[in-house]
Amino acid sequence: MTQSIDPLLNNALWITWEKQRRNHSMSRLLGVPLYELISHRGRLNRYFTLSWQTLRLIKQKKPATVFAQNPSIVLSLLVVIASRPLNFRVVIDEHNTGLFPQEGRSRLLGAVARYIVRNADQVIVTTQGLQRVCEQWGGRALVMPDPLPEFKDSLLNQSRHFRDTTPPQPFRALFICTWAADEPYREVIEAMKHFSPKQLQLSITGNPGSKINNLSIPENVTVMGFLPEEDYLRALVKCHFVVVLTTREDCLNCGAYEAVTMEKPGLLSDTQALKTYFSEGFRFCHTDTKSIVAGIDQLMAQYVRLWRDIAWLKRKL
Repeated sequence: MTQSIDPLLNNALWITWEKQRRNHSMSRLLGVPLYELISHRGRLNRYFTLSWQTLRLIKQKKPATVFAQNPSIVLSLLVVIASRPLNFRVVIDEHNTGLFPQEGRSRLLGAVARYIVRNADQVIVTTQGLQRVCEQWGGRALVMPDPLPEFKDSLLNQSRHFRDTTPPQPFRALFICTWAADEPYREVIEAMKHFSPKQLQLSITGNPGSKINNLSIPENVTVMGFLPEEDYLRALVKCHFVVVLTTREDCLNCGAYEAVTMEKPGLLSDTQALKTYFSEGFRFCHTDTKSIVAGIDQLMAQYVRLWRDIAWLKRKL
C-alpha cells in the first residue's frame, strides 16, 4: 500500500533533544517548524527539564502532529504516551540507535523501542531494511533518506577549488567519527600505519574520551576532538576524501551526505544500503584493517575520476 506523509504535515511541529543535521534538513524539506530543546544538565535533571519543556511547548502550540527524533528514546516515549490525552498524532523519525538502543543489548530498552514503533501513527526510516523491521514490529513505516544538507555557497566554492586534477601528495583524509561502538576506529588507526606521512594524512573528528588511552596513534593521524560546526565544515572543505565507516547493515551515514554536498569522494562500509544509495564517487570496504587499507589504496588510485563521479551523484540526488 502506498503511504504518504502529506496528511500529517498540517499544523505540525518537529521536536528534538539534540543538535543533528537530519532534523534541520528533514524539517526544512517537509515545511515543519523545528524546535531544538537542549539541556546540559545531568541525565535525570536533563530528562525532567526537557520533558517539562516538551509538554509545555505542545500545550502552547496545540499541534495536530508532533514529529520527534529517536534517539532520544525518552522523548519518543513521552510524545507517544502524551498523544492521546493531548490529542495529537505522532511521527517518529527513527535512527538506528533509536530502533536498537545499546546496539540491541538491552532487553528493556528494546521493548520500549518496539512499543514506540507500534504506537506511533507513522515512523520514518532511511532504508527498506529498517522499514521491514518496523513493520514486523507492527508499525507503519515510510522510507525517507536524508535530503542533502545545505551549506553556504562560499564553503562549496572553497571545496571545489580544493580539488586537484592530479593525485595530491600527501592526500588529506577526514575520518568522520563519533567514537561510537559501531565505528571501527581501532581498525582505521591501525590501517594508517600502512601509509607514510608523505602518502596520507588522516584527521579524526569527535571526542574519543578515555578510548584514546589504549590506542597507538601513528604520526600521520591527528585526533581533532569535538569540533564546533564552523571548524568541522572547514576540515571537510580542506580534505581530499572522507572515511565514514559503520558495522551496521542498514545505516546511511550523515557524513556521507555531507561529503556529497561538498563533492568529496569517500570510503564507506560495504553494505547493500550504502552501495545502493551512494552509488557513485565512493569506494566500499569491510571494516577490518586489511580491507580498509585496500579501500584507501583504491580510492587514492582513482581519486581524479571519483571526484568527478561525486559531482554527478550530487546532481542526481
